[in-house]
Amino acid sequence: MIIAVINYFYKPNQKAVDAGRKWWREIAKIADKGGLHGEFLSVPIPAENFDFPVDDLHSPHDEYWRYTNFGLWEDYEWFEQEIVPKISGKVEPFEAKPRERSIFSVREVRLGGWLSLPDPTCE
Repeated sequence: MIIAVINYFYKPNQKAVDAGRKWWREIAKIADKGGLHGEFLSVPIPAENFDFPVDDLHSPHDEYWRYTNFGLWEDYEWFEQEIVPKISGKVEPFEAKPRERSIFSVREVRLGGWLSLPDPTCE
């Protein structure tokens, strides 16, 4: 299993966020979800909501609002087949700057009872 993390940097206004979320739902679709365990478009919770240190990944000068997509894929081949051909480097009108991507290879697993996920064989 791999975890693909894609950071979106939306222009800092609600209109851009609405457009970005609509784009994610309606345009950035995945044709074959056979190797996709799930994707989670998420927004950081502000650090001020916690009584312990948290990095909420906010823009230091409110240059953008960050949304992060966490994708859990069966393996890199599935991700490569479904996502890599769509990577253009184009900045959409709602984005303040280009997306950043990171791909993680799972090494250890701790599963709970809330969400059923496969227990992958880790290297």
